[in-house]
Amino acid sequence: MRIKMPGIRHCIIHIVIPVILLSFPVLSQADGSDRVPKIKAAYVHQFSHFVSWPDEAAETARDRKHLILCIFGDDRVTHYLERLAGHGHGAFSIEISHPASPSQLRHCELLYITPSQEGELQKVLVAVADLPVLTISDMPGFIDRGGMIGFVVRGDRVRLEINLPAAQRVRLHISAKLIEVSLRVITVHAREAAR
Repeated sequence: MRIKMPGIRHCIIHIVIPVILLSFPVLSQADGSDRVPKIKAAYVHQFSHFVSWPDEAAETARDRKHLILCIFGDDRVTHYLERLAGHGHGAFSIEISHPASPSQLRHCELLYITPSQEGELQKVLVAVADLPVLTISDMPGFIDRGGMIGFVVRGDRVRLEINLPAAQRVRLHISAKLIEVSLRVITVHAREAAR
């Protein structure tokens, strides 16, 4: 008789993510109604464990001793992202920045774009198009419009969508572990797929 062992996807979704959430007291203070925004914030905080930046960008962050998480817009997720400011993240702490316009995004390593900024999305993506900035949002169709990591809620679960060509274009490497737990992954640039 063979015993079926749970796969890595099952382990990450059902074991690792809840442990991550419980390990951040600043996030665990939310009531149950804010469960989804809290999970999204925990994901954003953990993405730097599953993404590698090009050497020059990584060296700049090492010199500063912090990663800059830029928040463009305001929503319930940003409330929890704010609570991460100054908290340790391996050798780095998280610094929060609130750029007022797309022209102020050059210093970000991670960029969370709220759905309230949907009208500015193309300007934002153009502003960071050649920079190693991990773009993240939960606005509908985010990865189809050029973003790198999008949140999708299915039932009571927060799932990820990843646009690999967008990340690869700026030399960001997204770990296979993160790709494996994603609901949908774009692997070929739309122009290449049309050929």
